[in-house]
Amino acid sequence: MQGSTLQFVRSLRTSSFSLGKKTRDPFDQRFEVTGKHAKRDKPHHKQVQSILAKHIVPEVGGFSRKTGKYCIIPEMIPNIVVPDLTDCELKPYVSYKVPDVVQSQFTAKELFDACYAPSIIEEHNASKR
Repeated sequence: MQGSTLQFVRSLRTSSFSLGKKTRDPFDQRFEVTGKHAKRDKPHHKQVQSILAKHIVPEVGGFSRKTGKYCIIPEMIPNIVVPDLTDCELKPYVSYKVPDVVQSQFTAKELFDACYAPSIIEEHNASKR
């Protein structure tokens, strides 16, 4: 067995399996409880639903390094700006049941006729006078 070496890899596992538990029921507070654990076919699903019902979103902010306390940062508070649409001619809803608009392929001649033809005709008529 020349050239063969044995390597040991150290790792830190925080799952319930490494702590000797075969399942996560009843739930341990060290592990996160998500919606996938609240299925009816899982044991203790009523306990999971009560844990998920108490989920509270914290206020916007962070911990201050000076005081060590949680402080609210005004810049992180979402500010929703709604424009004034009183004079807007657009309607707020477009139905998907409108008939399809069939249009032929737009050619270079049609583009020229739409953009430059009127000004060329005006210049031509002005030069004749």
